[in-house]
Amino acid sequence: MTFELSRRTVVGMAAWSVPVIASAVAAPALAASGDTVAFAPSVVFAPSGAQEFTVAGTAPGASRVALVYPAGFGGPSEVDVTDGAFALPLRCPVGSASGVVTATAAGLGAGSLVVTVQPGGQDTGSITWTNDSVTGTSRTLPALTGSISTRGSFLPDVQLSYPAGFTGPATAVVSWTSGSGTAASIGTFSVRGVTVDAGATSGTIVVSPADFQGQVVYTPAAATLAVTQV
Repeated sequence: MTFELSRRTVVGMAAWSVPVIASAVAAPALAASGDTVAFAPSVVFAPSGAQEFTVAGTAPGASRVALVYPAGFGGPSEVDVTDGAFALPLRCPVGSASGVVTATAAGLGAGSLVVTVQPGGQDTGSITWTNDSVTGTSRTLPALTGSISTRGSFLPDVQLSYPAGFTGPATAVVSWTSGSGTAASIGTFSVRGVTVDAGATSGTIVVSPADFQGQVVYTPAAATLAVTQV
């Protein structure tokens, strides 16, 4: 199956270009000793056919970052750094491949991004709460945690919906970690600040993947958390 993934600020998709090897660029001499260029995440699994996606990174004190790509991969020779952060649109081969992208900036240690393009096929994933239910004893619920995983793609953040009488954040950030097998990408999330109005006694909070355009089939598509207020 061919994936046609859309552009996102941190997880975006676009088109092709040839690999580029770049030279280092100057950076202000304000970086602290020991600082390095870093990618987040530093290990990426992408499904075959995902021709381009964008990876976030940091380069403290730098104005630009230079990139060196492995064979078959490509992208811009340099990217701008704004407030210590940058975004790299990385182009990948269609078939299976792997390699290491190196990022450099003067005054900083080099950073590396390990990329693996996996064989094609529908990307699948799962999303779940840590617990199926929670009992609240005050009008502010304790932190509600859960996890999300996919076979090969980047992880989206999660979105939430609440029953009548409950309020809380509309989204939650997912913290990424490397996995293996059918859960090559694993992430956890924590939802804080959920409040319950006076008189509300129970309800169900629903969490689902945010803005992934159906490129990943999640089973279940959303996770429910039963809340009882006492």
